[in-house]
Amino acid sequence: MTTTCNHALYAICDVFTQYFEFLSDILLDHILSQLYWCVQQDNEQLAHSGTCIENVVILNGVKFHPEMWDKTCNFMLDIFKTTIPHA
Repeated sequence: MTTTCNHALYAICDVFTQYFEFLSDILLDHILSQLYWCVQQDNEQLAHSGTCIENVVILNGVKFHPEMWDKTCNFMLDIFKTTIPHA
């Protein structure tokens, strides 16, 4: 599951980037949700797969409208809140 999921996530992010104009309003929430799920798993490689959000932002950020930026920033904030050690 680790390697397949990792490759699938990067492929989904690549397709999202290639067809951004058509898919952005439909898939951004789903992509963020899947990346969040990956980061929450007790598997370092799978959790690391969640960093493909960096590619999504770098390649598409200039095309984001304010609502997309809000969703993406809130996603990153949630990731930080749930992964930072508290003790």
